Amino acid sequence: MLKRKLWRDIKGNWGGYLACISVIIVALTMYVSLALTVDSLVGSREKYYRDYNFADGFARIVRGPVSLIGDIRHVAGIDRVTGRIAQDIFVHKPSGELSTTLRLISFDNDRQSLNHFKLAKGKIPADGEREILLSTAFLDANGYNIGDKIPLIIRGKEVSLEVTGTADSPEYVYEYSSGMLVPDPKVFGVAFVPYSAVAPMFGMDGQINDVAFTLTAGTEYARVERAVNRLLEPYGLFEMYSRKNQMSHAMLIQETKRIEGYVYTVPGMFLAIAAGILYFMLRRMVEQQRGQLGVLKAFGFSDRQIG
Repeated sequence: MLKRKLWRDIKGNWGGYLACISVIIVALTMYVSLALTVDSLVGSREKYYRDYNFADGFARIVRGPVSLIGDIRHVAGIDRVTGRIAQDIFVHKPSGELSTTLRLISFDNDRQSLNHFKLAKGKIPADGEREILLSTAFLDANGYNIGDKIPLIIRGKEVSLEVTGTADSPEYVYEYSSGMLVPDPKVFGVAFVPYSAVAPMFGMDGQINDVAFTLTAGTEYARVERAVNRLLEPYGLFEMYSRKNQMSHAMLIQETKRIEGYVYTVPGMFLAIAAGILYFMLRRMVEQQRGQLGVLKAFGFSDRQIG
């Protein structure tokens, strides 16, 4: 008898039940889609880092010999080391336009080097040639095209480099510079130039001012920090930090955590709405059927059975 009554009540309130079921389906669908999105983002990030050798530690110095790379490599816990030139310079623009800074980063042709870039369009600059790869965001934001000559102010002189293509790096998913609140490719970007071309421009043949390294499996950054710091200190160490404090990576992690928060809050909100619908619908049914409930209790049905 109670089952027949249950089906009659459902048929009599099918609209409310349908609304409740629909909201629950939406909540579950959103949960699954958001969870899959987060998994995809995390997987893509880790694959990108792995494919292009994102470093575990970073350091900036005034300048030091290339042989410094070998010294750091001998530190216990260090796996691979890459040394390069990284220098912020101004782009020469007409008076009245926004001041634009470009970070020139040297590279060699070794694909196993750390923080290697991914070529997006065009071709890689030839060794010794005054050619440059711009980040995709910087090229688009400033209206440059492949083949353009970009005027740079290097050591007080204007030097023109030809844009041969665009490239992106795991180190600069978000192109950040100290002092910036948010990334703005209009005023700051990164570019990649062969070491053989950029070293003479800055008078740094055989020298580096930027170091990146990876750690052996199971080694924590804190275990090697002091030893690497001691090696770099004589060369004017500006800063040294681990991957978790690298600006682009930290921002990417925060974005992922923000989306992870939506995985639970958004579906939870819909489930709360469904619970509210169900609560008010059942409350109304109880108010309307007090007489029927009394009769059922008189026939000996327990509160649990009726519930």
